[in-house]
Amino acid sequence: MLTPAGRKTVDDAGALWDHITDCLAKPGTAAETLVSAVMVTWLVEDAMPPSTVRDRALADILTVEGFRMADGGPVTEDSTWETGRRLRRALQCLNIPEPDRLGLPGRRISEAGFKFLLVVRRRKGHQPIG
Repeated sequence: MLTPAGRKTVDDAGALWDHITDCLAKPGTAAETLVSAVMVTWLVEDAMPPSTVRDRALADILTVEGFRMADGGPVTEDSTWETGRRLRRALQCLNIPEPDRLGLPGRRISEAGFKFLLVVRRRKGHQPIG
């Protein structure tokens, strides 16, 4: 079964490319968009923190940018885990591996994958995070 977006793009590689990059550049909520921007920038700049501290770094960035938990407290690591997992899974489906896994034989971001990440990063509202 195809979604309406799938039906529009199934026979048009350019439309499919645009749809996928748009989905990664602006995945939904403002928090998800910020997490995507940060993670794509980390990948492009080869600056992804180790998985042991990545969720804490994302939580800190979201808190600094003004996001809060429902109780008004700072963003927690647990709350960033699912958003980061969904993005990592989408990138894995596109054969863009996590840096923690790049040390495995044959696991490198391809030239096409790197170019794709650059396109995602350039999408409106998805500026490099420094």
